[in-house]
Amino acid sequence: MGQIMGNKNGGYSHADNGKRIVTPNLGTPETDDRANYPHYAGNKIQTTKYTILSFLPKNLFEQFHRLANVYFLFIVILNFVPQVQAFGAEIAMLPVIFVLLVTAIKDLYEDYRRYRMDKEVNNRICRVFSRADRQYKGCMWEEVRVGDVVHVGCNEMIPADLVLLKSSDKTGVCHLETANLDGETNLKTRETALSQQEAPSWDEEGVNFWIECGRPSSDVYKFNGRIKYNKTMLPLSKAQLLQRGCVLRNTDFIEGIVVYAGPDTKAMLNNSGPRYKRSKLERQMNIDVAFCAVILVIMCVVGAIGNGLWINWYPEDSVQLFVLPIEGQQEGLDPALDGFIRFWMYMIIFQVIIPLSLYFSIELIKMGQVYFIHQDIHLYEHSSDTSLQCRALNITEDLGQIQYVFSDKTGTLTENMMVFRRCTVGGKDYAHTIKDEMKGEEALRKSVVHIPGQTTQAFFMDHPMLPEPNPILQEGWHHDPQDSSGQPPIGATSGARWDVSGDNIAFEPETDSTDDISQTTPIQYESESPDEAALVYAAAAYGYTLLERTPRSVRVRKPDQSEITLAILNILHFDSTRKRMSVVVRYPEKGEIVLYCKGADEAIFSQLDANADGQQEKQVTVEGNLLDYSQEGLRTLCMARKVMTEAEYLTWQTEYTKAAQHLEARDEMVYMCACKLEQGLTLLGATGVEDRLQEGVPDTIAALRRAGLGVWMLTGDKQETAINIGYSCHLLQKGDNVIKFNCHDGKLIDQQLKEICIQLGTCGCQQCCPQTSSCTEKLHNFFCRCGHTVEASNTCLRQQRHGSGDAQFGSQMYGESLDVAKRIRRVVPGAWIEANEDVRHKQPKHNPARLTKSLQGAALSGDPCLVVDGRTLGLLLEEQRADWLLAVARECKAVICCRATPLQKANMLKLVRERLHVMTLAVGDGANDVSMLQAADIGVGIMGQEGMQAVMASDFSTPRFSFLRRLLLVHGHWCYYRLATVVAYFFYKNAAFVFVLFWYQLLNGFSGSAPGDQYYLLFFNILFTSAPQIVVGVLDQNLPDDALSSFPELYAVGRESRTYRREHFWWNICDALYQSAVMFFIPYGAYADSDVGIWEFGMTVIGVALVVTLAHLAIQIKCWTYPHVLIMLASLLLYLIFSLVYSASCVTCNPLGNPYWLFQHTISTPEHWLLLILTTIIALFPRFLVQYVQSVLFPTRVDRARLFTKRPYGDERSSTSTATSFVIS
Repeated sequence: MGQIMGNKNGGYSHADNGKRIVTPNLGTPETDDRANYPHYAGNKIQTTKYTILSFLPKNLFEQFHRLANVYFLFIVILNFVPQVQAFGAEIAMLPVIFVLLVTAIKDLYEDYRRYRMDKEVNNRICRVFSRADRQYKGCMWEEVRVGDVVHVGCNEMIPADLVLLKSSDKTGVCHLETANLDGETNLKTRETALSQQEAPSWDEEGVNFWIECGRPSSDVYKFNGRIKYNKTMLPLSKAQLLQRGCVLRNTDFIEGIVVYAGPDTKAMLNNSGPRYKRSKLERQMNIDVAFCAVILVIMCVVGAIGNGLWINWYPEDSVQLFVLPIEGQQEGLDPALDGFIRFWMYMIIFQVIIPLSLYFSIELIKMGQVYFIHQDIHLYEHSSDTSLQCRALNITEDLGQIQYVFSDKTGTLTENMMVFRRCTVGGKDYAHTIKDEMKGEEALRKSVVHIPGQTTQAFFMDHPMLPEPNPILQEGWHHDPQDSSGQPPIGATSGARWDVSGDNIAFEPETDSTDDISQTTPIQYESESPDEAALVYAAAAYGYTLLERTPRSVRVRKPDQSEITLAILNILHFDSTRKRMSVVVRYPEKGEIVLYCKGADEAIFSQLDANADGQQEKQVTVEGNLLDYSQEGLRTLCMARKVMTEAEYLTWQTEYTKAAQHLEARDEMVYMCACKLEQGLTLLGATGVEDRLQEGVPDTIAALRRAGLGVWMLTGDKQETAINIGYSCHLLQKGDNVIKFNCHDGKLIDQQLKEICIQLGTCGCQQCCPQTSSCTEKLHNFFCRCGHTVEASNTCLRQQRHGSGDAQFGSQMYGESLDVAKRIRRVVPGAWIEANEDVRHKQPKHNPARLTKSLQGAALSGDPCLVVDGRTLGLLLEEQRADWLLAVARECKAVICCRATPLQKANMLKLVRERLHVMTLAVGDGANDVSMLQAADIGVGIMGQEGMQAVMASDFSTPRFSFLRRLLLVHGHWCYYRLATVVAYFFYKNAAFVFVLFWYQLLNGFSGSAPGDQYYLLFFNILFTSAPQIVVGVLDQNLPDDALSSFPELYAVGRESRTYRREHFWWNICDALYQSAVMFFIPYGAYADSDVGIWEFGMTVIGVALVVTLAHLAIQIKCWTYPHVLIMLASLLLYLIFSLVYSASCVTCNPLGNPYWLFQHTISTPEHWLLLILTTIIALFPRFLVQYVQSVLFPTRVDRARLFTKRPYGDERSSTSTATSFVIS
């Protein structure tokens, strides 16, 4: 066992092969074992980015990663060249220094907060064992090292990642609160690596064990390792790992050894801060910044050429107007050389066309938007005391541009609070008669109370618990008229005991049991799986109560009040590939070893022993029961078992132990061992569990569909369950044409896809279908005409193949529909029939009433909706079929993918986002949704019952799916509108000011001088006009929230990017060109042939430019508030105060002129104020006129909605139906 070396940051040298070996620091007092791991990170954490010495250079280095800052630094440096110097060298630096300084102060403040938090954490006290003192001694967290043995008391925080070695609990477990790590509030159970009897005493000499584990990983749910103690090698997993930051609960104390410390701990590896994404608007904005750079170069080239021509035509400079001497300028320069110099001078003068403060201002705006989203009371859930949280601070405007929503089902659309409803045991179906309003354990108990006698159905337990063999006893049952299932309820065999022994169900009448289950003391269970909790509560309600669960045993009380304890030998945990989990137990009486397995139907059926007697018949019956359960919207699970001999188990256990001790390929090897064991199973039955929809989900999905969003549901449930939930949540609506596509043959899928696309003119590739002009309309009409017929009529055809009388009945009454179905089958050969070939013998018969209803639905017209199962989806996602899939799916208003794996969810989303170039949003609540959330433009995690992995991987987190409606339709609309308006205004304002300077060059021989003081030119954008647009970006509302929520169709403004497009950029540039001409030439004409000098003229032009740009912004504001008014007045007041002070105090500060008392003299003339008013009106009149004509003659939906919201409440036109037709028309 050589010492494994690692670097300071948790990396590893080539010698360690990605492993680390840890021995306890329990040497003699003369030795210091804490030095064993000099290359492993200590426990001191440092989340700060800077030190006192590194702050300035590092912060500047980070800020100059932004290209705009590099550009302005180049301009500052260029201004130091005497030949091209346009402004004072020191003065030209002020705007750049101001932006860099403000950003640096913000970064410094944030880093100081991190420093204080680091210091508080590092100075916490824990107890580390000292061999010298033979006891635990106080030690600061930052002094803890890998290999230290740490003692943690109840309610204390874990100081580092520990492997649990000893617990005060006699069963060797402890309870951990992981809220600080993953946000989950339910307690987790951890087990000791060694049994309580084997746990060593640290003060004894010769303690000898070591731990080998993998390299530090950010995956908080994964840990692979092994421990060697007393010549025994035992595997370690996440069940033995206590993560730093978690709190010990309900346990007196634990002792553990540090395996990862400080930055190597899982808590610190996951401390990556807010997610960074680049929004769609920002990407568009960057392109427009490049266009501004092109405009800048064009103006500089025009100015340079004009200067060269002017000098060539007028060498004496005798006719130049408003010319100022330029310091360093040489007389008699060559026109070409002088033009080259003027090019760089213009680059300095016109620099502000590229907005210096644009990115910084947008950051401030987004921070304000996030703050108000957090403060929205409508996004707060009182019951859980949680509210919507934003984890990505720079994509708020993307919320208003979403086009597709991809959602998980369980826990996202539903409550993920399961209630047991039905089960099938041994081929017999048993249904509850529980009323809908009853929930949870209490509902189950009440349902049992109303059943005469004591029910003791042990449908979860095996025959050793009830050893008496009995013949099958069929009991009569009374049909409940309110129960439409047609099945006997659980409890119909009242007073009978069930004996599950392989293939038979035995009943034994009981007449001496009169205990009322509802009188028993309820037991509260905690489970990481809501499905398991529902099954345990159901078992308790019917007499089999889970009393105790330890890592190695389970104790159950039977209905006769006797108890049985089963030894747990192995647990094969669930994974998304196997889609099942298993437990191996040993019964105490006969020592029989039994494997119990539960999972999805397809995962269980594929592992059954096909040669077992009655297995196929039982499977067909159970599949029919599962279909009924799914059509009721119940979640289904299948149960199976396998009895093993001692020799079989020991052989498998040897392989499993070897796999569990493997570090690199543990998961793959354990998977193979699990699949090997889970074969030859005997089917026991299945369960149906209800998972109710969250409140507000149907309204939310209906609103999203009205908003024009494509809503896709990607779920792991059965197809029938998913379709039922689809209708319940309004993802599918009455009249929609549901197209089921279930085909597991690659060649058949290719044929179906190509024929439907080619014949309908909708093709995934242009070579196969050149006439794509009307493909969308053709496909839509096809779906609307025959979507229902595809499903209903092919049901008839399928029954005809099996000789069903129902099909004959349907054929006689609806021969026309069957003819349509046959025609469709020629277009889509076997799409529905062949797709279900593998289960065609197992489908239950359809009664005439149901058939009639389905066929009548064929006459309805509606939106096409696609339903695909997981196996078919896997084939469709292959590269050669992806375009064909999108060609069909893009025409569907809703898509449901069933039995989808996490990887399929992510791949489907990526396919839509990348091939269709659309904005996507993913919603999920579990670990299986993480990859989908990360692949989307925006990921929204639901704070549900399946942990916080989805929340940690998301950009936004919310306690309820229904909050999505307000987040997108209200805040998304606002954020997009505000930022789009501000960005367009930024480009307008900077371009208008630069164009004013450009017009001046036409009158001074393109000399490069400016009509005004350099302080005003540099401060105009950064100081005088920057604050109002920030307030507008945070507070402005083009519509009130109730209007946006009531009319989801208004979301199309952002979804189609109508507020800011490329044409809007050029429209604002052209408007800036016109307004700048008005701002310059009207004052120029007014002052012609007067004694007004260049500085007074420039002061008037700058004042006019300030008023016009602020008035332009005022026209754009749709909702005036006190902050809007105050910031406008404050900007004008700031300009006024600065000008008064500067003109009164500056005498020689400008070498090119004397601004002393210039401003006071200018504003004292009536011409100045008349020009201010007249120029503002003329400059803004075209924009005002265009906006007015557009809103009156060509109103948009937003215009109509704003008009409607201003109507009095008593107006008869204010009804909902009238409002909708008025706004949406």
